[in-house]
This record gives sequence, C-alpha cells and structure tokens, in this order.
Amino acid sequence: MPNKKKGKKKLSTKAAVAMPEISVAASKREETKQLDDVSCLLFGPSDGDTLPFDLPYIGPIELVDQRYSGENENQVVHGRGLIVTRDVLPGECLFVTLAIVSTPVDEVHRRFVELHNGEYSVNDTSSSGYGRELEDITESFLVEQIQTFCKERDTEDVDFMQRTFDSFVSQMSSEDVPSAELDVILADVSLHSDKNVNMELEEETIVNIIRRNAFGPDYHNYDTIADYWTKNADTIQEPAYNRLLGVYPLAAMINHSCSPNAIRIFGTIPASIKTKPLQGREVMIVHASVPMKKGTEVMWSYLPPTTPFNARHEMLESKYGFSCQCNRCVCEKKAMDGREFDQIAKQNIDDSSLPKIIQILEAAFISNSISSEAQRYLRVGYASIYMQYFNAALASPNSTESNDVLSNLLKLAMQLHFSFVSCNNASTEHLSILHLCYELASSMHTRAMTFFPDTTNTTMSQVRFWTEQLKKAHMIRFGSLGENLETVRNVMKHSRAVLRNRGGWYAVKDKFI
Repeated sequence: MPNKKKGKKKLSTKAAVAMPEISVAASKREETKQLDDVSCLLFGPSDGDTLPFDLPYIGPIELVDQRYSGENENQVVHGRGLIVTRDVLPGECLFVTLAIVSTPVDEVHRRFVELHNGEYSVNDTSSSGYGRELEDITESFLVEQIQTFCKERDTEDVDFMQRTFDSFVSQMSSEDVPSAELDVILADVSLHSDKNVNMELEEETIVNIIRRNAFGPDYHNYDTIADYWTKNADTIQEPAYNRLLGVYPLAAMINHSCSPNAIRIFGTIPASIKTKPLQGREVMIVHASVPMKKGTEVMWSYLPPTTPFNARHEMLESKYGFSCQCNRCVCEKKAMDGREFDQIAKQNIDDSSLPKIIQILEAAFISNSISSEAQRYLRVGYASIYMQYFNAALASPNSTESNDVLSNLLKLAMQLHFSFVSCNNASTEHLSILHLCYELASSMHTRAMTFFPDTTNTTMSQVRFWTEQLKKAHMIRFGSLGENLETVRNVMKHSRAVLRNRGGWYAVKDKFI
C-alpha cells in the first residue's frame, strides 16, 4: 500500500558506481540463489531445523527520497520509494520481511461469529454487509495492537521490532522524519536508537495509517471470507485462512504503477529451532517480476490488474488521493479517446451474450488506430470478462469435442497471456490464464493422439511450450525455489488446485498464492 507522506529531509544515497552489465547481474544472481529459496515459508522446511536465510532479508534495494543521485536518475514518483542498487533479473528476491503487527485470524473469526451469536440471515443473498463488518473487526483489532505497541514500551531496551514500528508510525504521521529512523525501516538491526518517538496517536490517525499502508487478504477479499464464514458457520472446523491484515513498514514504501515490476506473496515462518520465537508469524516475500536496471524504482499495483482504466483511476483518486500517470495509463487513455470500452463491459452480461461481447472487444482492440502496446494493456483491463467467457465455453458439453473450438480458445487465451506479460507478469490472474492455456493444449494433444496422429508432434510442442511458460511464471512469482524441480512442480500443482478449481482454496493444505 502507498505512502503518501513526503519527507522534507533529503535521505543519503550511496556513491554512484558504473552501470553493471547484465552478465554481472546474472553472476550476482548465481551467488544469491540460496536466498531466493522461499519454499520453506510456503510448505515448511524440508530439514525441519532452520531457514536458509536470516530474517529480515534485505536484497539489492535502497530507500531514497525524491531522486536517486546515481548515474541512472529515475524519478521516485511520490517523493519516497525503493530503488534497486544493481541490475536485477526476474524472480530475484528483493526482500523478505516480517509483519510488525498483524491480526490473528482465529481471534478475528471468533469475534465475527460472536457478533451474530453464530446466526446469520438466510435471506441475505449478498455478503457485502458481512464483509464490511469483517473488515471493521479486523481493522479494530489492528488498532488495538498498535495502541498496545504505543503504550507498552520498554524505554531502556527498545527491541528491533519496536524500533521499526516506532519509525514506521513516525514517518506515516509526520512530514519530517530523521534519516537515522529510516535506517531502521531498512532493517539495520545493528542500529540502536536512544530516541523514543512520541507515540500518542489518535485512533483516527491509526485507522488512516492502516487503510493506506497495511496489507489485507492476499487472495480473497473481505466479502468472500465473510461469505465463507457465514455459509459454513455450523460446520466450519477452522477459519481456512492464514492471514487477514498486517503492517509491513518496508513494503509500505513501495509506490504504485498499473504496470508494476515487482510482485509479493505471503508466507508463514515454520516451526524450527532457529526461528522458534517467531514460528507462525506471517512474512511478505517480494520478487522482481521483470528485468530492472540499477536505479529503477520498485513498483507494484495497489489494485487488481484486471480493473479497467476508468475504474482504476476512480479508485486511486478516492482511496489514495493521486492520479496514476504510468505508461499503461498514458497508453490506455490515448487509446480510449472517443471510444466507450467501459460501456461494453457495463452491459448485462450472461453466458449467452459473452461471445458477442468478446467479439466486440477484440474488434475494438485490434483497431488500426490503437497501438499493439495499448491493445495488450486494454485487454488485461477486461480480462475478467474473458475469464467468464472461457469458463462458460468450457462448461459446454461439446467444449472438448472439436480441436477447432479448443484452438480458438487457446488463441484467445494466448493473447491474454502476452498481454499480462506486458504489464502484470506472474500476477495471480496471469497464472490462471497460463494454467488454462496448458489445459487447452493438453486437451488438443489428447484428441490428436486419438483422431489426428499426424499432428501429435505439433500438439506436443504446444504442451511443452505452455509447460515452460508456467514454470517461468512460477519461478518469477515464487523465486527460484532453490531450483529444485520437485518443489517447482509442487508450487505449480498448488496454484492450479487453487486457481482452476471451484473452491480450490479450501481444498488445499497450504494457504498461499
């Protein structure tokens, strides 16, 4: 989430060095592969006794204010942000950090159930009301934790987590933040500050900090979670979620772009000897999603990539108070001049109307007056409609009886794949499309082996192509995973189970995506 406060004091930056070649970045990547293996935070450790890195892990990043002073002077969009300190490759781990405060799901679930004494309206067809209640409970719990942090402080021995929290709250609520305090945000555990920030904050200030800088559910939203908890109130054995809301100071420094270059996932510190005091704590893991030159600002999207242009700008203005001017927005705004894409998407959409709507959208996107880059960006903004179309088409009894039908679906899905690569590579939605492409190619190959044996070489090549695309996307989103092929397979199986099956999230043991 964004940090909209602009500190007045200039931060120190490192001395300028020559721009490294990509080969140097690749060499550095070889040295840090073991730091990219976050599989123990997703599935638990294989040896059961340690993590392969110390927490927090801070990679090739630096916190800067206004403008980087090195050779590659990239403007930091909102006054303060993170840049990479060397060339970075896709999938490289930028940092792994703990939540300073987070809401325990079990306790929030208990309060949510108690609010209604376990009884819910059977006539309530929408979970939106309960979702708002759940969000309020979650926020209130986090406010209580922050207030406790503010009051229960050991002034003689302020530990690292407390100092990090103090520094974070200070910078969120003040225009003038000492650079020494910001060093704590970068997890300099050797720093011992004698300064105690005045933490007497109004509840409204804390709520504003949370709403602009905390990170909420990583897969489902509050409405979806509330819907599951209410509909399964009598049978639910466990909440089925491992996180709701947490404050990550370093991550709050990352600014927004609708065409981001970084991606985050959440994991859990496993039970092990070395990390026993922290076991069960949630962590955020951030990887580069595209190649970045030294000095490039680290950016990610505050909104789902499938949000259309107009809706994105309305949400960014209302919730975060700024208008995005990233390359995707500039391209889409120009392409939409005089065109009413949103009006197409706002029509009453049912399964029978989907083929016509897709046809109209594709015809509009492929217009000669719209650049190829803008076409890809626009297509991502309406990807939810395409996904609805794919689901309806595959639900048809005759969907797999013709290779022509499968081929046409695959061509359309391939367009979406390349569109996601252009602006939201390895996003959740992108993984879903990649799994779909693999399934379509596999179905075509199965039919070819029975009915068209002369074409099996071609169909097998398609299966291999999509297998490789899936692997690449997963090793960007989840890092190298130690380049253990079996672990990569497990992650791919896990994401498929979650993304390509109705209720898949509730069927899997591990709760990450």
